[in-house]
Amino acid sequence: MKKLLMSCFVFMLSLTGYVATVHAYEFGDFKSSTLVSKAWGELEKNNLNGVLAYTNKCIEMYAADAAQMQAGLKNYVSGDNDEVFKQWALNDVATSYFIQGEAYLKAGKKEESKQAYSKVVNDFTFGQCWDSRGWFWKPAEAAQKKLTGM
Repeated sequence: MKKLLMSCFVFMLSLTGYVATVHAYEFGDFKSSTLVSKAWGELEKNNLNGVLAYTNKCIEMYAADAAQMQAGLKNYVSGDNDEVFKQWALNDVATSYFIQGEAYLKAGKKEESKQAYSKVVNDFTFGQCWDSRGWFWKPAEAAQKKLTGM
């Protein structure tokens, strides 16, 4: 009986730990831009699990929209900022994969990093990321440079 109770106690602790892990990340309003911002923050802290929590949620929720936006383009959207921001899902999913590549690289996971960078280059080529200093940069171009240097 004592062993059974101890086993149940250990099982319950493991469940409690699992639940705490699942709820460790707050997704806010679930907007793609929110998830990407949170992923950047986790990257700055070198928190691979945090990066993956936010980027995977963004990809899970918005990759289909991003793929549809990508399919409708032959080149990068140009013009005023509003035109680029209209491709929000594409921009944020491309950026999510780029952030994953960076996080994996920092964690010494070269193969996973290559896969994430390749996803940007091959599937979400025309995504753009707003830099808070006032311009857009292209995650696929940055990812290609990383891949070339590996």
